Amino acid sequence: TECLQSLYDGKALDGYEPTEDEIKNFVSYIDEVAKENNTTADKLLESSDNIDKVKKYTETKVIKQSKKEEEKKKEEEEKKKKEEGTQTTTTSTPTTIDPTTIPQTGEHTSSWETLDGKWTIATTAAAVPSYASYVKGKISQNADTSKFGDKCLSFAETHAYALYTGKTGDSAEVASKYPHSGAFTSWFSDDKKETLQKVYSEIMNGKPVVIQVNGNKQGTSRHFVTVIGFKEGTTLENISEKDLLIIDSWDGQTERMDQANSRFLTSGKDCGKNYSGYYLRILKS
Repeated sequence: TECLQSLYDGKALDGYEPTEDEIKNFVSYIDEVAKENNTTADKLLESSDNIDKVKKYTETKVIKQSKKEEEKKKEEEEKKKKEEGTQTTTTSTPTTIDPTTIPQTGEHTSSWETLDGKWTIATTAAAVPSYASYVKGKISQNADTSKFGDKCLSFAETHAYALYTGKTGDSAEVASKYPHSGAFTSWFSDDKKETLQKVYSEIMNGKPVVIQVNGNKQGTSRHFVTVIGFKEGTTLENISEKDLLIIDSWDGQTERMDQANSRFLTSGKDCGKNYSGYYLRILKS
């Protein structure tokens, strides 16, 4: 150990700081030099003349190997950067559509034609059409079902928050960890009509709403989605769940709730929860 230290302190490699692997390699190189000179490593290192031989040998072996390892490390880092760059592109902020270019229908609402219908949508900091297109299969549970399979509420909140604030940079990984729960308040009602009217009022104020819906066909398990609008012509008095337009947290798809296999509102009682009513997550002002 002392011989190796003295060599690395300046006698052989001019103070070069070795890695653990290089030290192991260096020891084997010294043994090779010793064998070539019909001696032992200890005796080899006793002579200053032999130190010069070791220096020459290690400079051609250890340093070259070190350079190769350094080059390999750089290549791996470059490869990693490229991969990260690709991933960043996949989860980057969507192309912005200026909300003011979408036809306004009210102070905080706009008109959007999609899914064979005309919809009144919340006018949000991130335009609904561009965001809805961006999140499909990316910022969603099915992006990795093994990790995100039970994170529907977290994704639903992320969609509502991103739209409302314009902060759309969350990856699926971040979106699965309830990063914006503090921006919401829970709202309950045993009255389905009152619940739908609350959804209507929030949309009219430019705020997407997280609602509890069925997680299975029977409605005995729960799921959460983000309401982004409702059919044009809907009023506070006549709104029904079949009028709603949602982003489903499962796959990020924009869906209408009036189809044969559409989601539908469920209460805590339906799902066997410790609250009986309908459940919303409302964005704080």
